[in-house]
Amino acid sequence: QGRDGWRAKVFQGETLYSITSYKGMKYVQAMSNKSASGLPKELSVNLKTTPFLNWSWVIDEIPTTNDERVKSGDDFAARIYVIAKTGWGIWNTAALNYVWSNKSPAGDFWPNPFTSKAIMYSVEQGTDLLGKIRTYKQNVRLDFERTFKKDIKQIEAIAIMTDTDNSQKQAKALYGEIFFSSE
Repeated sequence: QGRDGWRAKVFQGETLYSITSYKGMKYVQAMSNKSASGLPKELSVNLKTTPFLNWSWVIDEIPTTNDERVKSGDDFAARIYVIAKTGWGIWNTAALNYVWSNKSPAGDFWPNPFTSKAIMYSVEQGTDLLGKIRTYKQNVRLDFERTFKKDIKQIEAIAIMTDTDNSQKQAKALYGEIFFSSE
């Protein structure tokens, strides 16, 4: 069980999450060693009034895989899930996964190889900016429309995840403050 509503969800092995300081700011540090576990938090966000997801992260290394669009290559040093309900029941969900991609240019998106209920969305690509603080602002409502062809007005949860279970590598990421805004 995590703090402030964050609770670990283990898929394969356990990515270690802890609070750390970097350049005077607080971050959640994720260390993955051939593992895949996320850190989700339930929250209700009205995308009509606050559609913008804001965050920062720092990545030191990217897991190298042949094709990140297939199950054997679905590893990312950093990803943020945004999860919305699309109907009644726990299985009626849609999730955007904002990722730092090894090969896919920023702006590319593709189906998650494990489930049709998730779309991968590259916000950064390659190794040129490793070790640097990167800050993002994504219009989640617009991205759901673009990727799922649905007008999602509310989300139910977010999660961070650093995983290397498929590549059998290691990765470290620092996640800064994550929040929603109107602009």
